[in-house]
Amino acid sequence: MSIICIFCEIVKNTEPADIIWEDRYSICFAPLKMESFGHVLVLPKRHVKDIFVADKSDLTKIAGALKAVSKILKSKLGATGVNIFNANDHSAQQSVNHLHFHVIPRFPDDKLDLWPHFPKKKFDKKQILKSLIKKYD
Repeated sequence: MSIICIFCEIVKNTEPADIIWEDRYSICFAPLKMESFGHVLVLPKRHVKDIFVADKSDLTKIAGALKAVSKILKSKLGATGVNIFNANDHSAQQSVNHLHFHVIPRFPDDKLDLWPHFPKKKFDKKQILKSLIKKYD
Protein backbone atom coordinates (compact mmCIF):
# COMPACT_ATOMS: atom_id res chain seq x y z
CA MET A 1 0.00 0.00 0.00
CA SER A 2 1.49 3.33 -1.01
CA ILE A 3 1.07 6.43 1.09
CA ILE A 4 -0.54 9.39 -0.66
CA CYS A 5 1.51 12.59 -0.54
CA ILE A 6 -0.83 15.55 -0.07
CA PHE A 7 1.70 17.89 -1.71
CA CYS A 8 1.91 15.66 -4.81
CA GLU A 9 -1.90 15.70 -4.96
CA ILE A 10 -1.84 19.51 -4.90
CA VAL A 11 0.75 19.52 -7.70
CA LYS A 12 -1.51 17.16 -9.73
CA ASN A 13 -4.45 19.46 -8.98
CA THR A 14 -6.41 16.63 -7.36
CA GLU A 15 -6.42 18.45 -4.00
CA PRO A 16 -7.32 22.13 -3.66
CA ALA A 17 -4.78 24.78 -2.71
CA ASP A 18 -4.40 28.52 -2.84
CA ILE A 19 -1.54 28.63 -5.33
CA ILE A 20 0.50 31.82 -5.13
CA TRP A 21 3.19 31.10 -7.71
CA GLU A 22 4.55 28.23 -9.78
CA ASP A 23 6.93 27.44 -12.56
CA ARG A 24 7.79 24.21 -14.34
CA TYR A 25 9.67 22.77 -11.35
CA SER A 26 8.33 24.42 -8.19
CA ILE A 27 5.09 25.53 -6.60
CA CYS A 28 4.14 27.94 -3.82
CA PHE A 29 0.85 27.88 -1.96
CA ALA A 30 -0.70 28.96 1.33
CA PRO A 31 -0.67 26.26 4.00
CA LEU A 32 -3.99 25.16 5.46
CA LYS A 33 -2.95 26.77 8.74
CA MET A 34 -1.24 30.06 7.99
CA GLU A 35 0.97 30.57 11.05
CA SER A 36 1.59 34.27 10.42
CA PHE A 37 0.57 37.00 7.98
CA GLY A 38 1.62 35.87 4.48
CA HIS A 39 3.11 32.49 5.52
CA VAL A 40 3.54 30.30 2.41
CA LEU A 41 5.06 26.95 1.44
CA VAL A 42 7.51 26.45 -1.44
CA LEU A 43 8.32 22.98 -2.74
CA PRO A 44 9.52 21.08 -5.77
CA LYS A 45 6.76 19.66 -7.96
CA ARG A 46 8.72 16.43 -8.26
CA HIS A 47 8.34 14.25 -5.17
CA VAL A 48 11.53 14.54 -3.16
CA LYS A 49 11.31 13.29 0.42
CA ASP A 50 13.88 15.58 2.00
CA ILE A 51 17.21 17.33 1.58
CA PHE A 52 19.10 14.07 2.12
CA VAL A 53 17.78 12.59 -1.13
CA ALA A 54 17.38 15.82 -3.13
CA ASP A 55 19.87 16.21 -5.93
CA LYS A 56 21.77 19.39 -6.72
CA SER A 57 19.34 20.25 -9.52
CA ASP A 58 16.35 20.04 -7.14
CA LEU A 59 18.05 22.37 -4.69
CA THR A 60 19.14 24.85 -7.37
CA LYS A 61 15.58 25.07 -8.70
CA ILE A 62 14.04 25.44 -5.26
CA ALA A 63 16.55 28.19 -4.40
CA GLY A 64 15.34 30.13 -7.45
CA ALA A 65 11.73 29.58 -6.41
CA LEU A 66 12.45 30.77 -2.87
CA LYS A 67 13.97 33.96 -4.25
CA ALA A 68 11.02 34.57 -6.61
CA VAL A 69 8.46 34.01 -3.85
CA SER A 70 10.40 36.19 -1.39
CA LYS A 71 10.36 39.01 -3.93
CA ILE A 72 6.58 38.58 -4.36
CA LEU A 73 6.06 38.81 -0.60
CA LYS A 74 8.14 41.96 -0.57
CA SER A 75 6.39 43.63 -3.52
CA LYS A 76 2.79 42.51 -2.85
CA LEU A 77 2.66 42.47 0.96
CA GLY A 78 5.32 45.05 1.76
CA ALA A 79 7.56 42.60 3.62
CA THR A 80 10.96 44.00 4.52
CA GLY A 81 12.50 40.57 5.10
CA VAL A 82 11.73 36.86 5.18
CA ASN A 83 12.54 33.84 7.30
CA ILE A 84 12.89 30.55 5.45
CA PHE A 85 12.47 27.34 7.45
CA ASN A 86 12.90 23.71 6.51
CA ALA A 87 12.72 20.45 8.48
CA ASN A 88 14.12 17.11 7.30
CA ASP A 89 13.05 13.80 8.79
CA HIS A 90 10.73 13.00 11.66
CA SER A 91 13.35 13.86 14.29
CA ALA A 92 13.47 17.42 12.91
CA GLN A 93 9.64 17.65 12.92
CA GLN A 94 9.12 17.30 9.16
CA SER A 95 5.32 17.18 8.96
CA VAL A 96 4.90 16.08 5.32
CA ASN A 97 7.40 13.71 3.70
CA HIS A 98 7.90 15.99 0.70
CA LEU A 99 10.72 18.54 0.75
CA HIS A 100 9.21 21.93 1.51
CA PHE A 101 10.18 25.32 2.85
CA HIS A 102 8.13 27.69 4.98
CA VAL A 103 8.58 31.31 3.95
CA ILE A 104 7.52 33.81 6.58
CA PRO A 105 7.37 37.45 5.50
CA ARG A 106 8.73 39.87 8.09
CA PHE A 107 7.81 43.43 8.88
CA PRO A 108 9.22 46.10 11.17
CA ASP A 109 7.79 45.67 14.66
CA ASP A 110 5.89 42.46 13.74
CA LYS A 111 6.88 41.09 17.17
CA LEU A 112 7.55 37.62 15.76
CA ASP A 113 10.47 35.87 17.41
CA LEU A 114 11.24 32.99 15.08
CA TRP A 115 14.77 32.35 16.26
CA PRO A 116 14.98 29.06 18.18
CA HIS A 117 15.63 29.25 21.90
CA PHE A 118 17.55 26.10 22.70
CA PRO A 119 17.62 24.55 26.14
CA LYS A 120 21.05 24.86 27.76
CA LYS A 121 22.86 21.56 27.27
CA LYS A 122 26.50 20.81 27.86
CA PHE A 123 28.59 19.66 24.91
CA ASP A 124 32.20 19.79 23.89
CA LYS A 125 32.42 22.26 21.01
CA LYS A 126 36.06 21.34 20.27
CA GLN A 127 35.15 17.65 19.94
CA ILE A 128 32.25 18.46 17.64
CA LEU A 129 34.44 20.66 15.43
CA LYS A 130 37.14 17.97 15.37
CA SER A 131 34.54 15.59 13.91
CA LEU A 132 33.20 18.10 11.40
CA ILE A 133 36.19 20.02 10.09
CA LYS A 134 38.19 18.27 7.39
CA LYS A 135 41.89 18.93 7.48
CA TYR A 136 43.56 19.26 4.10
CA ASP A 137 47.21 18.29 3.66
